[in-house]
Amino acid sequence: MQAWHCIALIVLSIVAYLYATFVHEVEDHSEAAMQALTEASLTGAGDFKIEPSPMGIDSKEGSGVWAESRLMLRIDPADERLLAFHEEALDCKVFLDRLHEELEQSDLAQSIIFSPFSSDGMLSIEQDVLASLISIRPHSSRSIEVICKGHSQRASRLLAEMILRLYNKLLASDKPDSPLPPSLSEKLNQIREMENQIAELKVRIQEEFDASPHESVEAMALRSEIMQTEQEVKAGKELLLRIEEIHLARLDPLEYLSIDPIGRFGQVEQLGRILGDLKSMRTDSSLTEAVRSDMEKNVLAISRDLEKEVIAAIEAFKQEVTASLTKKKQLQQDLFDLISEYNQVRTENSSVKLLERLKPALADKKKEYEDQQLLWISAKASCSLIANP
Repeated sequence: MQAWHCIALIVLSIVAYLYATFVHEVEDHSEAAMQALTEASLTGAGDFKIEPSPMGIDSKEGSGVWAESRLMLRIDPADERLLAFHEEALDCKVFLDRLHEELEQSDLAQSIIFSPFSSDGMLSIEQDVLASLISIRPHSSRSIEVICKGHSQRASRLLAEMILRLYNKLLASDKPDSPLPPSLSEKLNQIREMENQIAELKVRIQEEFDASPHESVEAMALRSEIMQTEQEVKAGKELLLRIEEIHLARLDPLEYLSIDPIGRFGQVEQLGRILGDLKSMRTDSSLTEAVRSDMEKNVLAISRDLEKEVIAAIEAFKQEVTASLTKKKQLQQDLFDLISEYNQVRTENSSVKLLERLKPALADKKKEYEDQQLLWISAKASCSLIANP
């Protein structure tokens, strides 16, 4: 090979190297400019606006702006009804609220996920920001994909890991009386509202009807027990009013002892007697200063103990009155069921008509909920949520 051939090869190598370096620098500068422009649009005025695409930024795969980590939830066997429950649960407010609570327990996690969006007033919409970083889409007849976005791969992976861990935790703790999917929660609330309405109607109807001379011995016994319970509730309310008067007038705590249920509770009577004796002894002029000082300390200590015991007594008495009131309502419902059974309610009363419409409606609603609950149980048992590489 001649000398000019060697020189030419060396020159070409240098040119190629310089060109490659130039292209690399241009790409780096372009990417940095795009990132700066994106951050400026997010934090320019201290405000944040949620656009149709997450964070108001073009988030197409491969755009280079946002990192993405994905989770895959699969159902086996394939059943679109079961898959719909999980899609609903992962996208509901309850799940997002719990996820936000988990983030609040770690300053580091909040910093990693929310740091690009931190500005004045941003804390008030962290949940909106969090929701915009998560999207759910169908993947197949037996799977859905959860896409977690972040300003870095570390942020998106952390968000995906937290979702995976929290969702499995919520599935494990899910109960029939507090289901995770909003559609089930709504049905359960409707059932509870109808049950409360029926219970109130039974009480109202029972009160509207006078006693029949032809009713059974059992019905008459129930009426007698209802009257006795009414008297107990009335007496209890009167004593509670007296307790309220003593409290508002800031009278001596010993006044509470005059109320029989309070005076008989626990150590109230014993402590009241000791406190009364100490206060009487306090007037003895022959007491030395040291003895008088110790006595004052004892008076204060016994007064605090008595106050605690009186508070406990009042709370226990309130519970007794509440229990009596609940018992009365239950007795009224039992009486209604009994006289209905013996066909003694014959009327065009609007409450009765409404009750007769609500009963089958409640039964249908319960059947619907039980069917949906069985599907949800199956959905929980047949799913797997894993990281999707």
